Order: sequence, then structure tokens, then C-alpha cells
Amino acid sequence: MTLHKDFAKTGQITEHFALSEFACKGRNCCGGAAPINFELVFLLEKLRALVGGPLIINSGFRCKVHNARVGGAKFSTHMLGLAADLPTPQGLTPIKFANMARKAGLPNVIKYDWGIHCDIRSW
Repeated sequence: MTLHKDFAKTGQITEHFALSEFACKGRNCCGGAAPINFELVFLLEKLRALVGGPLIINSGFRCKVHNARVGGAKFSTHMLGLAADLPTPQGLTPIKFANMARKAGLPNVIKYDWGIHCDIRSW
């Protein structure tokens, strides 16, 4: 998979995901930085295809300040642009959604009642 042809103009990373969806959502911190790993986005495209519809990114990149404010782990993979939190799409259960994420190739998936955390850390 390659970057969307209009990435430089539009910020569209792939067919279904824009860089803005992964930007830090904190206030009075980094100004919405979004240093996200493209491998993660490509794997989320695979997950989207398995789900058969849109995915919502609740949290992608988090700067250190925002991560602390939301109670994130001290060494959160969100701060490295290697993670995303996604609510469970309608019609799926969290366990089925987590299994689909693993099938899509996401190596680290944590299931919650509301959805999943997935990351591509190698440690």
C-alpha cells in the first residue's frame, strides 16, 4: 500500500484515513501535532476492509502533555505515533473487533468494553 496521491495537498494518508484523524486532541499543548507511523495506518486500512465500513480514531498521537492529562501510560505508544484507540463499530462486539484487528495484522491489540487499543510496537 502506498500513500494517497494527494497526500501533500490534502493530508489524506490513504483512501480512508486523513492525517488530521490521528492528530493530538489535547488543548493548550502541542497544537495538534500528528507524527503517526504509516505502517499503523496501512494496517488500519486492512482492518477497515475486514469490518466493511468506517473506523473512528478516538486517539492517535498524543503529545506528552496531553497523554499525562488523560492518564496515559508513562511510556505510551501513542506518544510515539505507534498506536490508535478505536470504538467498536456498530454490529460488532469488542471481542470480535479485537479478533478482526489481529487478523488484519495488528500485532498488539488490547480489548476494552468500549473498543480496542492497537499498536505496532516491537518491544
